[in-house]
Amino acid sequence: MEKALTKQSTGGGALSTLGFSDHTTFQMNVGRSVLGASAGALIADMAARMVAGTGTAPFSAVVIGLATGALAAVASRGGRGWLSAAMGGALGLAGGILHTLSTPAFPWFGALLLGFAAAPVLARGESPTKMAVTGAMTGCLAYFGLYVASVLQAKGILGSVVPGPLATALAGGAAGLFLGLGATPKHLAAKKDPVELAYKRALMVKDTEIHEILERSMRLYLMVRDDLAARATTGTERELRGRVSELAMRILHIAHQCRTIQSDLGAAPASELEERIDNLRSKAAATSDKAARATFLATVESLEAQKASVDSIARGLERVLARLHANVALLDKVRFSLVHARSASAELMGGDASPLIDTIDELSKELDATSQAVGEVFGADSDPTSVSMTIEGDMAKVMLDSGEEPEL
Repeated sequence: MEKALTKQSTGGGALSTLGFSDHTTFQMNVGRSVLGASAGALIADMAARMVAGTGTAPFSAVVIGLATGALAAVASRGGRGWLSAAMGGALGLAGGILHTLSTPAFPWFGALLLGFAAAPVLARGESPTKMAVTGAMTGCLAYFGLYVASVLQAKGILGSVVPGPLATALAGGAAGLFLGLGATPKHLAAKKDPVELAYKRALMVKDTEIHEILERSMRLYLMVRDDLAARATTGTERELRGRVSELAMRILHIAHQCRTIQSDLGAAPASELEERIDNLRSKAAATSDKAARATFLATVESLEAQKASVDSIARGLERVLARLHANVALLDKVRFSLVHARSASAELMGGDASPLIDTIDELSKELDATSQAVGEVFGADSDPTSVSMTIEGDMAKVMLDSGEEPEL
C-alpha cells in the first residue's frame, strides 16, 4: 500500500509531475485518425482518377482528403453525430487547402497551419494554451507524416504490392497516424494525488460536523504533503509522505463509516420511535380487548428496545466523532512538528526518536483506537489488516477513476 501512496512527484524535474490520462480515448482517437485519413485519401485518389483520368492522384488532393477524413472521424467520436463530423471535416478541408497553398514555398508553415486547423478537434474542450500547444505539436507531426506519405506515394513502394488506390489509402493512413498523435498534449496533465481526490469527493457531501472534520483534515494533509515535497527527496521524506497519506486515508475511511451510521440512524430517528411508542400506549390503554392490548404492549416493548439501541448507537457515534476531532488535532501536531523540524537540525527528520516520527506513531495508535470504537458501534471488523485492505481498495478505485494505474 505504501508503494501506491508514495506514487507521487518526488523530484526528477518537471516531467515527473506529469502523467498520461485516459489511454483508451487517446488510442481510439489515433485509430479514428488513421482510418479516417485512409478513407479520405482513398476517396480523393479515386475522385482525382475519375476527373483527371490520370493513373496517380496529385499529392495535394491526397493531403486535402486525408486531413478532411481524419478530423471528421475524430470529431465524430463519442456519438456526437454527423454535425460534429461535418465541422471536423470542414476544419480538415481548410487545413488541407492552406497546407497546399503554402507548401511550395513554406512547407513548415503549411504544416503548422494544418496543425492549428486540427487543434479545435484534437484538443476539444481544453484551454487556449493547451489548444495552441496541440496545434504546434500537430503541425510538427503533420510535416513528418506528410513527408512519409509523399515518399510512399512518389516512390511507389506500396504500389508494387497492392493496387494504386489502396496504396494511396495506406499512405494516407500513415499520415493520419501522425495527425492522431497530435492529441498527446490533451492527455498530459499533472499527476493527481489520489488522497486529495478522495477527500474532494467526500467533501461533496455537505453534512455539518463530518464535513468540517474532513475539510480541516484535507487542508492539514495538503500542507504536510507540500512541505515534505519541497524538501530533498531522500528515503526518509518519501517514507513520511507515505505514512501521512495512509493516516489521512484512515481518517477519511472512519468518516465514511460515521456517515453510514448517521444514515442508518436517520432511517429510524429516536423522535419518530417515541411518537410511535406513545401512540401505541394510548391505543393499548383505550382498547377493551385483552388480546389487542397485549399485542400493543408487546409492540411497545419491541420499539423501546429498538429506541434503546438507537440511543446507544447515537452515543457511540458522538464518541467516535469526538475521537476524530482529536485525531485531526494530532494531524495538526504532525504539521507543527514538521515546521519545527524545518527550523531545527536535520536529525529531527529521521530516526526512531524523532519528534515528528513520534507524533506520527501517536496518531497511528489513536486511529487504531478510533477504528476500534467504530467497530463497536458499526459492527465492523476492527482488525487493522482488514481496515488496511479496505483503504487499499478505496485508493485503487480513486486512482482508476482518475485514469491512473494503481500499484498496490
